[in-house]
Amino acid sequence: TELINDPENQDKTLLVASHGAVLKTLLCHLIYDDVERLSEVPWLDNTAVSLVTVDEEGARLEYLGNTDHLPEDFKPVSVLKLWDNKE
Repeated sequence: TELINDPENQDKTLLVASHGAVLKTLLCHLIYDDVERLSEVPWLDNTAVSLVTVDEEGARLEYLGNTDHLPEDFKPVSVLKLWDNKE
Protein backbone atom coordinates (compact mmCIF):
# COMPACT_ATOMS: atom_id res chain seq x y z
CA THR A 1 0.00 0.00 0.00
CA GLU A 2 2.99 2.31 0.28
CA LEU A 3 3.19 2.48 -3.52
CA ILE A 4 -0.52 3.27 -3.76
CA ASN A 5 -0.43 5.95 -1.07
CA ASP A 6 2.66 7.68 -2.47
CA PRO A 7 1.55 11.01 -4.03
CA GLU A 8 4.18 10.59 -6.77
CA ASN A 9 2.23 7.57 -8.03
CA GLN A 10 -1.09 9.38 -8.36
CA ASP A 11 -2.63 8.92 -11.82
CA LYS A 12 -0.14 6.19 -12.68
CA THR A 13 -0.64 2.55 -13.63
CA LEU A 14 0.94 -0.22 -11.62
CA LEU A 15 1.13 -3.76 -12.97
CA VAL A 16 1.49 -6.58 -10.48
CA ALA A 17 2.24 -10.07 -11.78
CA SER A 18 2.65 -12.87 -9.29
CA HIS A 19 1.44 -16.23 -8.09
CA GLY A 20 -2.30 -16.58 -7.49
CA ALA A 21 -2.14 -16.74 -3.69
CA VAL A 22 -0.09 -13.55 -3.52
CA LEU A 23 -2.44 -11.73 -5.89
CA LYS A 24 -5.48 -12.97 -3.97
CA THR A 25 -4.00 -11.68 -0.70
CA LEU A 26 -3.08 -8.31 -2.24
CA LEU A 27 -6.55 -7.90 -3.76
CA CYS A 28 -8.14 -8.80 -0.43
CA HIS A 29 -6.06 -6.16 1.33
CA LEU A 30 -6.84 -3.50 -1.28
CA ILE A 31 -10.57 -4.24 -1.49
CA TYR A 32 -11.41 -5.03 2.13
CA ASP A 33 -8.39 -3.67 4.02
CA ASP A 34 -8.66 -6.88 6.05
CA VAL A 35 -6.84 -10.07 5.05
CA GLU A 36 -9.08 -12.04 7.39
CA ARG A 37 -11.68 -11.77 4.60
CA LEU A 38 -9.42 -13.73 2.24
CA SER A 39 -12.04 -16.44 1.79
CA GLU A 40 -14.34 -13.83 0.20
CA VAL A 41 -11.95 -13.30 -2.72
CA PRO A 42 -12.41 -16.02 -5.35
CA TRP A 43 -9.49 -18.00 -6.72
CA LEU A 44 -8.00 -16.46 -9.88
CA ASP A 45 -7.25 -18.60 -12.92
CA ASN A 46 -3.79 -18.54 -14.49
CA THR A 47 -3.19 -15.41 -16.60
CA ALA A 48 -6.39 -13.81 -15.24
CA VAL A 49 -6.45 -10.02 -15.24
CA SER A 50 -8.00 -7.93 -12.48
CA LEU A 51 -8.29 -4.17 -12.33
CA VAL A 52 -8.38 -2.18 -9.11
CA THR A 53 -8.78 1.58 -9.32
CA VAL A 54 -7.46 3.52 -6.33
CA ASP A 55 -8.39 7.13 -5.71
CA GLU A 56 -8.96 9.43 -2.75
CA GLU A 57 -12.07 7.42 -1.84
CA GLY A 58 -10.13 4.14 -1.65
CA ALA A 59 -9.81 0.99 -3.74
CA ARG A 60 -12.57 -0.02 -6.17
CA LEU A 61 -12.66 -3.35 -7.97
CA GLU A 62 -13.39 -2.78 -11.67
CA TYR A 63 -13.15 -6.43 -12.68
CA LEU A 64 -11.74 -9.62 -11.22
CA GLY A 65 -10.19 -12.65 -12.87
CA ASN A 66 -10.97 -11.72 -16.48
CA THR A 67 -9.64 -14.20 -19.07
CA ASP A 68 -11.12 -12.63 -22.22
CA HIS A 69 -7.61 -12.21 -23.64
CA LEU A 70 -7.27 -15.99 -24.04
CA PRO A 71 -8.35 -17.90 -27.16
CA GLU A 72 -11.23 -20.31 -26.50
CA ASP A 73 -8.88 -23.32 -26.62
CA PHE A 74 -6.90 -21.88 -23.71
CA LYS A 75 -9.78 -20.78 -21.49
CA PRO A 76 -9.58 -22.24 -17.99
CA VAL A 77 -12.06 -24.92 -17.00
CA SER A 78 -13.77 -22.56 -14.58
CA VAL A 79 -14.68 -20.23 -17.46
CA LEU A 80 -15.83 -22.96 -19.82
CA LYS A 81 -17.74 -24.75 -17.05
CA LEU A 82 -16.86 -28.12 -18.56
CA TRP A 83 -17.96 -29.92 -15.44
CA ASP A 84 -21.55 -28.79 -16.12
CA ASN A 85 -21.64 -30.79 -19.36
CA LYS A 86 -23.26 -34.11 -18.47
CA GLU A 87 -23.16 -35.57 -21.99
